[in-house]
Amino acid sequence: MMTITIQTPAFIQLGKYLQPVGIFDEITLKQINERKIQIQKTSGYKIPTNDCNPIYQVAAALQRLKPNKLGVSIVIKKTIPTFSGLNSQFSNAAGALIALNKLWKFNLKKKELIKIAKIIDPKLVKMLKHFLEPKKNGSENVILARPKHIVIDKNWAEGKSQVNLFRYFPDLKTIVRILQAAGANQAGLSENGSVIFGLFKKSIDKKVIKKELHDKLDFLWVGKTCNSKVKFVKLKT
Repeated sequence: MMTITIQTPAFIQLGKYLQPVGIFDEITLKQINERKIQIQKTSGYKIPTNDCNPIYQVAAALQRLKPNKLGVSIVIKKTIPTFSGLNSQFSNAAGALIALNKLWKFNLKKKELIKIAKIIDPKLVKMLKHFLEPKKNGSENVILARPKHIVIDKNWAEGKSQVNLFRYFPDLKTIVRILQAAGANQAGLSENGSVIFGLFKKSIDKKVIKKELHDKLDFLWVGKTCNSKVKFVKLKT
């Protein structure tokens, strides 16, 4: 049975533009000869493993498109924090759609894949287009930081401005100010999640940032922006 392992990046929202960054979830998809979709998580943050997961939804949509006995066992290694505003669930689903098209040898064209994505969610379409038409982006240093005890429900936050979210959660604004003082040329919330991003032209002194934020965070990642593409880590038949 064929097995495919992919890595899909997080994306931060910069106005209307999505910028991929080099922190990845890893997804392993194994073909099974039963018409089933099985999802399990090996480590990391809590996620749904039923039909609430967009990965499940793209697999089910493909099965409906070409009825057969093929199924898939999916294992997700979660590194990107949930409830973060980093678009990981749709990044994962878009990557899984591309991988399943290869795993099941459907050979669907770009238009057909986008049509499937439209059935599920407009955000999935946007993410899929990033992967189908990967762009070469300039490399910038980036920090992702999430304060302790803050989880922002996306439905509650929808329609609220960043200013309003900072009013509700002053620790978010504090982190932005610290990153700006450290030299970030751009810093803020990615969409309505609880992760603050900072983009830096210069190198980042992680020790200084940690010292400033040591008692405020439950998540800190330092790395670089990356190209918008799915990484095929392993293909095994």
